[in-house]
Amino acid sequence: MLSTPIRRNFPATSPPAHDTPSKPKYTVSAPAIRGHVEQGRDALIGDLGSSIHQAPLEWFKSNILPPLPLGLHLPSVLRTLKTDGHITKEGDWSAFIGNPANSTLHEDLVYAPFATVATAIGKVAADKLPDTQQTVAFRCNPHLVPVSNLRENRSRPDGYGVYTAHENYQPQEDDSAIRWEFIVAPGEKKKNENNTDYNDNVRKILWSFSHIMRDDHRRRFVIGYTIENMTMRLWFCSRKDIIVTRPFDFFQDHTTLAHFFLSQMYAKRHQLGYDTTIRPPSDVQLRVKNQWDIMVHYVDDDEEGAGAGSKRKRTRSRTRKQEITFRTTDLISSIGAEGVRGRGTRVWQGQTLVNGQMQPDSDEMVMKEYWVDSDRMREAEIRRRILKDAATEEDRELLKRHLLTPLYSGDVVVDGKLDTTDRLRNHATISEGDGFEMIPLIRDSKQPNPDHLVMEADKKAPQGSGAILPWAVSVPRVVILDDKSHHRIIFKEKGVTIEHLTTVSQVLHAAVQALNALATMHKCGWVHRDVSSGNILLVDGFAKISDLEYAKSMKDNSSHSERSGTALFMSIEAGYHAYKFGGAGTNKSAFGSVTGGGPVRRTFLVAHPITGKGKKGGSKAWGSADKPKATSIPPIFRYNPLHDIESVWWLLVYLLLYRSPVIDGDTSTRISKQSAFYGKFFVQEGTRRDAFADNGVFARHEGHLHPALQPISDVLDEMRKLLVNRYIEVEREDVSKIDHTVAADLIPDLLEWLSKTQEIYDENDVELCTIRSFRRHSDLEPPAAAAIAGVGASLDTRQLVEAKKRALHDEGDQEESLESVQTGRSGRSKRAKKDVPPLKAPPEESTTIGKEKPKPATSEESTTARKLRSSTRQRTKSSEASGGSRPLRRSQRNRSVQSAKT
Repeated sequence: MLSTPIRRNFPATSPPAHDTPSKPKYTVSAPAIRGHVEQGRDALIGDLGSSIHQAPLEWFKSNILPPLPLGLHLPSVLRTLKTDGHITKEGDWSAFIGNPANSTLHEDLVYAPFATVATAIGKVAADKLPDTQQTVAFRCNPHLVPVSNLRENRSRPDGYGVYTAHENYQPQEDDSAIRWEFIVAPGEKKKNENNTDYNDNVRKILWSFSHIMRDDHRRRFVIGYTIENMTMRLWFCSRKDIIVTRPFDFFQDHTTLAHFFLSQMYAKRHQLGYDTTIRPPSDVQLRVKNQWDIMVHYVDDDEEGAGAGSKRKRTRSRTRKQEITFRTTDLISSIGAEGVRGRGTRVWQGQTLVNGQMQPDSDEMVMKEYWVDSDRMREAEIRRRILKDAATEEDRELLKRHLLTPLYSGDVVVDGKLDTTDRLRNHATISEGDGFEMIPLIRDSKQPNPDHLVMEADKKAPQGSGAILPWAVSVPRVVILDDKSHHRIIFKEKGVTIEHLTTVSQVLHAAVQALNALATMHKCGWVHRDVSSGNILLVDGFAKISDLEYAKSMKDNSSHSERSGTALFMSIEAGYHAYKFGGAGTNKSAFGSVTGGGPVRRTFLVAHPITGKGKKGGSKAWGSADKPKATSIPPIFRYNPLHDIESVWWLLVYLLLYRSPVIDGDTSTRISKQSAFYGKFFVQEGTRRDAFADNGVFARHEGHLHPALQPISDVLDEMRKLLVNRYIEVEREDVSKIDHTVAADLIPDLLEWLSKTQEIYDENDVELCTIRSFRRHSDLEPPAAAAIAGVGASLDTRQLVEAKKRALHDEGDQEESLESVQTGRSGRSKRAKKDVPPLKAPPEESTTIGKEKPKPATSEESTTARKLRSSTRQRTKSSEASGGSRPLRRSQRNRSVQSAKT
C-alpha cells in the first residue's frame, strides 16, 4: 500500500546551520579498485587531502608509541650498545658503512643493516628482561611480496616488523609465507634525500597502511616509518588521523630509534593495533575462511531501537550492559574499508551464539561494524527517533516494514575501554599549542627540501645539507575529521542490494517501495542523505532502506567537519554544498556554462509519460520572470527531501546506463556508445551536472539505450524535469523556508509513473547484464564502481554459485521468440521465470520479515548444466573444423541441450 505524504509543519527551533559537507571517496571508484596500483595510490592521496599533521617527536613517543616495558631503562640499553661496539666512537651505528647517499650499492643492500641494528637492540633488552617475551621481530626483505587475505596486492614494503605471537604465524627461515596480517610497523627507504624520493616513500607507506587496514579486519591503526638517506620519520594512521613526526637523524639519534624498536617489540596485542574482541572460533577444529567470533557489547533497554550512542537519558534500573558473541559465516562487504580514513565499514553474515554454540535451524543475521563520529547518534537510536516522529500509526508501521530491524548494537570495548580514535592517541589533543603544524602531504618535486628547517632543535642535519629558505605550498583541501567511535550493530534481516537484482521489473519494484519509504521518512521530518546502490535492499520482495547513520532530522542544526558519500548517486547541490537552481536565467547562471539548446523551459505540471494524461502548465524560460534578489552572502545550504529523491533518480540512471538487456542480436556499436556515455555521465563532473539540468543532454543520449529500456528512460526524463522545476520554484524564493514538505506533492506522481512502468515490465520482463562484459549478471562479480557501505551489499558466495548454476540451466531451456528479438524483450520460459524471486506487496499487518534460504541446485540441474557445456564445446569445435568461427546461436544451443537430454 502506497501512502500519500501529507504536509505537517514543524515549529522553528534555532537559526539554521550549514549541513555537513559531502565528500566523494575516490578509493571506492572502479579505477582505484580494478586498476593499476598507482591508480589506487593516486585515489588514496586524493581522499587524504593536501596536508597532514606533523607532530613533535616527544609527543609521538608519549601518546602514540606503546609504552616501554616496566624495568627497562633505555639509557642503560644505549650504554650496553656502545660497550658492545654497536655504536661507534663517532656516534654512528657500526652496522652501516658511511652515508647511504654516497654508497654505490643498491638501496636494498645499503639498508639491510637496519634489521641488524634492530636485532642488536632487541638482544640487549632481552638480556635485561629475561622473563619478558618479545613478540615483534624486524625484517628487511624488499624482494618478498607478502600474502594477502582478500584482494591481492603485489607491493613490497622495504621493511617491517613481524608479529610472531599471531595465532597463525609459523616461523620460516626465508619468511616466504609472510602474510600482511602478521606485519606491523611497515617501512620505506630511499638513499637520496629529495622531494621526489620523499613523495615516493609517502605514497608507498600510505598504501601499506591502506592495504593492512582493508586486508585485516582486526586492525584499528598502523604505525610505520620512512627513511631518506639518514633522515627518518615515524607515521601513525587510524580511521581519523594521519600523523607524521618531525624528521630526525637515525644515525645519531640513538635514543629515538631504540625507543621505536623496543616499543614495538614488547607491545601488547591491542597496542599494535589488533582488535582483541575478534578471535577465531575455539570450538572449530578446521578453520573456515571468514569465520570469526566477534564480541558485541550492547545496552539492554526496554524500549525498541535503543542502543549505544543514544543521547537520551537512561536510568540504571532500565538499562544493563550486556555482551553477545556473533559468529560470522561469510563476509558480505568490505568496500567501505577501502582507503584509511573514514567509516571503515564491513558487513558480515552469521549467527549469535547460544551457550557458545551455533543453532543449526536458526536464520542467519547480518552484523555491520564501522567507525562513526563519536557525537553522532547511532543507527538504532536514529531508527527509534524516526518511528517516534511518525505522523500516524500507519506511517510508523510502514517504516517498520521498510527499515532494517536492529537486534543488538553498541560501541566496541577493547582492553576494558571504549575503542575511539582519540583513545588511540592517548586522548592527546592535536593543536598548534602542542607543537603541531600542517605540512604538505605531497611536495612539489621541483622545490627544495624544506625539512632541514624543522629538524628537532637538539639534532644536527644530515651531512651535506644546509639551511634552505621556506617555500610556499598551495593547500587546496585540508581534511580534518571528527573523532570516531568503533560501533557494531546486528540486524535481523539479510537482503540483496538493488544493484544485484537481475531484471528491470525487480529494480523498479524495489525503487517504488524505497521511494515510498523515503517519502514517509520525509513526512516524519527526516532526510536520509546517503541513498546509494548498497543502501536499498530486497528481502523476500520487501524493499529495505539501510545505513541510517547519516539520516538527520530537519530540525537538527548540528554539523560535522565532513562526511564521505557515494559520488555516483550524490545530488548536484549536495556535491557542491550550495544551491544551484535559484534565479538561473540559463544554465550559465546556475552552473557557470551554457549547456546548449537555448534556455531551458520549465513546466510545473507535466503529462504522465506512460498514459499521456495530466495537465500541462505554462512554460517559462529559466529566470524570464520573478528573478530573485541578488544577495552578497550565499544562503546557508541545508539538505532537503528533493536531494534524496534526486539520489534515487541517479541510482536508476546508473542501473540503466551500467546495465544492458540480455538479448540476442544486439549490436556492439550501441553497447560501446552506451558504455562511453556511462563514463562521461558519471566520471566527468560537467557532463553529469549538465545532463540533469539541461533538457537536451539526457534526451540526446537515449538513442544509445536498447529499445527495450525506452519506457523507463521516458519516465526518468520526466522525473528529471519535475525535480528541476521544483528546484527552480522553491529556490526563487527564500531558501530558508524550504522544509520537509518540499517534495510531498511530487511523490504521488513519481510513484504512479514508476508503478505503471513496472507493470509494463511485469508482463514482458527484461533481464540485465553489465555493459563492460555483456555477460549474464549471475556470472559477474559485483561492480566495483558502486560504493557499497550498507547491509547486504552483495550476494554471498554460495548464492552466487547457485545463481550461476541456475543461469546455465535456464539458458538451455529458454526459447527466444521472433517477437522478443524485434521488440527487445527477452523471451523467458515458465521455468526461467520461476527462478526470479517473487515480488510481493508488503502486507499492512506484517512487521517482521522472514528469510528465504537460497534454493540449492538439484542433481538433475547440475547434470543438465554439464551436458549443456559439453555439447556447446562439441558444437563449437565442429564449427571451427568446418571453417566457421562464429559462436553458436541460442537456437543451436537449445537444440544441443534437447539432444543431450534425450
